[in-house]
Amino acid sequence: MTQIEIEKLFVDKFNKFTEPQQRVIKYLLAGAKITTVNKHHQSGGDYMWILQEGGNPCYAGSVYKAFWGVGNTIRKLTGVDVKMGEFYYVNTNFRVSF
Repeated sequence: MTQIEIEKLFVDKFNKFTEPQQRVIKYLLAGAKITTVNKHHQSGGDYMWILQEGGNPCYAGSVYKAFWGVGNTIRKLTGVDVKMGEFYYVNTNFRVSF
């Protein structure tokens, strides 16, 4: 699914997405990717947005369920399987203190 198709789907079916999913989609359409930092923590780490390649991460909040739910909602609406892993930035070794 191309970015143009996702944008069209988002505009046409805006009310089908929850408010947290709408925020996630806006970040994804802006080209951001999500990553996990502080993986050494007992909780498994925190999700953060990377807004540009090589940029510093910014706090994403509690987006785990909304992020993965976007793919499920798109699949329900269109039947197209969106691989949300493509929007997950894996090559990080961040340790961020809040």
